[in-house]
Formats: sequence, C-alpha cells, structure tokens
Amino acid sequence: MVSLRCPSKKYRLDSEYTYRILVQGRIDERYSCQLNDLTITEVANDGTSLTMLYGRLGDQAALYGVLNTLCNIMHLPLLSVELVDARNDPT
Repeated sequence: MVSLRCPSKKYRLDSEYTYRILVQGRIDERYSCQLNDLTITEVANDGTSLTMLYGRLGDQAALYGVLNTLCNIMHLPLLSVELVDARNDPT
C-alpha cells in the first residue's frame, strides 16, 4: 500500500510559488536564464552529479516550462520537485 502526504489546502495554477527541483547531472549557471532565473547549485553526492534548482516561479505554466527544458531539451533525469513556499495563501 502506498501512502501519500497530500496538502490539505488547494493551490492555484496562476499563483507564484517557490520550488526546489533536483535533477541528475550538471547544469552550468549560464543556463539560468533558460530556466526562469532559478538558482543553480551543484549538490555533493557520492559518484553521481546532482543539481538543485531553487526559486520562485510565476505560475504552473512556468514550472512546466522549466521541467520541459530539463527533461526534453537538456535530457536530465528529474529526481524531485518540491513546493517550498506558498507566499500566496492557498484557498
């Protein structure tokens, strides 16, 4: 049986939120502008290169755009996407 932790509040597709995204592989900081100016940080890991992207995205469309760039253009395996902060309180 799978147990999921789901938010008890509803989030809006058109609201700005802070995300933390983890991918396998390296991303040079010069690609930040192609990734909605998210902060790019290399993560220490034993033997595997990992990169964390962190920052605010204007809406879900911006998030999908970043994920599309990472997966379909840069061909980096997506490890996790985390909603870190919801400045606009969910309704």
